[in-house]
Amino acid sequence: MNVLLDCGSHFFEGLYKLDKIYHFGNYWRIVCFEANPETYNQSLNNKPNFKNLDINNIAISDKSDFVIVNCDKDYGEGSNILEYPPVNDIVYGNTFNFNRREICSEDIVDSIDYENLTPHDKLFIKLDIEGSEYRVIHRLIETGYYKKIDTLYVEFHDRFFEAREYYQQLNRLYVDFLTKSGVKVVLWD
Repeated sequence: MNVLLDCGSHFFEGLYKLDKIYHFGNYWRIVCFEANPETYNQSLNNKPNFKNLDINNIAISDKSDFVIVNCDKDYGEGSNILEYPPVNDIVYGNTFNFNRREICSEDIVDSIDYENLTPHDKLFIKLDIEGSEYRVIHRLIETGYYKKIDTLYVEFHDRFFEAREYYQQLNRLYVDFLTKSGVKVVLWD
């Protein structure tokens, strides 16, 4: 069985893109996570018709808790769970106007049925979680759960932080460590 965790599923754009590569079928289990409640509700109108698909209105993070989700309607129903959300996206020139809502978050390691993954199973993770990817990747590394990942698709959002150079260096360190550990890392956009 192949397992895909689509973290930050938005309107399933990434899922459809990955389907062109993997041709999801009976041997796939797909679990989608979308933090923004409005985006989640709208996305259900365009729900993919894949077998073994679960869609959750949950934020993926490094712990299970309740978090404040910063929801921006002006730029594609985007959201993040950063304590200090960005005011501007310096790459795309957007100025954010967030509404804040409390929702449930789930620890990435709780999302992985690690004990039930056999040596023949492959785990794929897509992280497009608007700045929280740093905490999630750190959590995967500190727990050793990264060892079960076949391929990690990740969009780094270093542009959301004032210490951008620090986060760019962290990007490289994470990619180098994971790649040397046998995880295929694909930069996502």
